[in-house]
Amino acid sequence: MYAAVSSTKIPDRLKKAAYSIDTLLNGKVDQVTGSLIQNTLFVEVNLQEPLSLQLRGTKHGRLKPVKCSIPSLSKEADSLNQAFYLISSDFEPGRKSHVGNAFQQFWIINPGKQPFHLEELRMENEAKKEKTDYDPDNNVF
Repeated sequence: MYAAVSSTKIPDRLKKAAYSIDTLLNGKVDQVTGSLIQNTLFVEVNLQEPLSLQLRGTKHGRLKPVKCSIPSLSKEADSLNQAFYLISSDFEPGRKSHVGNAFQQFWIINPGKQPFHLEELRMENEAKKEKTDYDPDNNVF
């Protein structure tokens, strides 16, 4: 999993720890995805336990706390939101606020596959839940 950071103004000491999408995918990124994440670099985050989504009826699902590590910073976090705060603080020191939406800031990037952010996973899981909750015989959820 990777946290997205702006490619501008990363401190010199951390430039080697932030990867371009071309580097992570060996140059095999489609045009649409490439345009969505231009001027973006990615910082590795390792999950120490399974990532869980709490579905909440008509509200958007939210991530449950998950222990994770940030190898480039030698730091650990108790949630993806905390991990993003730590990453943003070090990789984007000029930024006024170091908070971000984990669903938008974290990406799953695997060689040979197109990257996607957690928002896509949330939407997919919410749709599956909605489909299984729907009873077509009496039109109630």
